[in-house]
Amino acid sequence: MGLALALLLALLVVGAHEARAGEAAFRHSRVELVDAGWLEHEGARYRLAAVVIHLQPGWKTYWRLPGDGGVPPRFDFSGSENVKVEDVRVLLPAPSRFTDPLAGDVIGYKDLAVFPLLVSPADPARPVRLNLRLDYGVCGEICTSATATATLALPPDAHPDETTRNLALEWVKKTPLFDDGELRVTQARLKDGEPLTLLLTLAGPQAERVRDILAEGMELAAFGKPEKVASTDDAVTYALPIRGLADRKDFHGVKLRLTILLGERAIERTITLP
Repeated sequence: MGLALALLLALLVVGAHEARAGEAAFRHSRVELVDAGWLEHEGARYRLAAVVIHLQPGWKTYWRLPGDGGVPPRFDFSGSENVKVEDVRVLLPAPSRFTDPLAGDVIGYKDLAVFPLLVSPADPARPVRLNLRLDYGVCGEICTSATATATLALPPDAHPDETTRNLALEWVKKTPLFDDGELRVTQARLKDGEPLTLLLTLAGPQAERVRDILAEGMELAAFGKPEKVASTDDAVTYALPIRGLADRKDFHGVKLRLTILLGERAIERTITLP
C-alpha cells in the first residue's frame, strides 16, 4: 500500500459472516463463485465460471495494478479437481481509475467486480470441482483486506442460471479476450521535462476512443493518466506523465505491458522502449 494511503487509512482484516455454499460474505463485500456454462473461443471449448465480488455502494476493489494504494487480487485454485491450476485462466475486465487528491490514483472497480474464468477440464466428460482462495482488498470509508474461500462443482452438462450466464458474458466482453487487432502502437518514446513523459502514438479506428492507458513493467516508475497531445487523420498521440525514482536511462530497452481501455473494453499491447 502507498505511503500516503497508509498514513490516512488503517488496514483491517475483516472476518467472514455466515454464507451459502459457493460464496463468502464479509462486512463490506461478498464473494461468489458461479457457473456460467460453456464458452467457445478460437477453436477451443472452455468451462466458463466467474468470481463475483459484490461491494457495498461506493466501495471499491482493485485491479492487477492497484495504483498508488491497495492490494491486487490473488486467485488460488490449488486443490481443484479434474483441472490443473494453470488451466484456470482468470480474465481481468477493464478497470477504472479513481483519483483522490491525497491518496493518488487507485485502479479498480466500484460496487461490483466480475472476473470470468476459462476452465480447461482434464476430462471434459467428468465434473470439475473448483476450490478458490481469493485474497483481495476493498476500500470505502476505511480500507480492508479479506480472504475468501469457496467451492463450486461444474458438471459437464451445464445448465447455468440465465441471469448469471449473461452477467459473466457481459464481463467477458470487457476483457482482452476479444481483440480485433485494429488498434496499433506505432511509436513509443520518452520526452524530457518535469515530469518525464511517455509518448504513445496509436493508430486505427479506435485510437480516438481511448479513455485510459495503464502501463506496467517498470518497478521504479508509475504512469499517470494519459492526455491527448496530437492527432492526425489516422493516429493519436497520448502523453503519460511518469513519476518515481527511475531516470531516463533506466527505461532503455524496458518492455512495458499496456492495457488500453476503450470505453468498457480492455485490450493489451506490449512495447519495448528505445
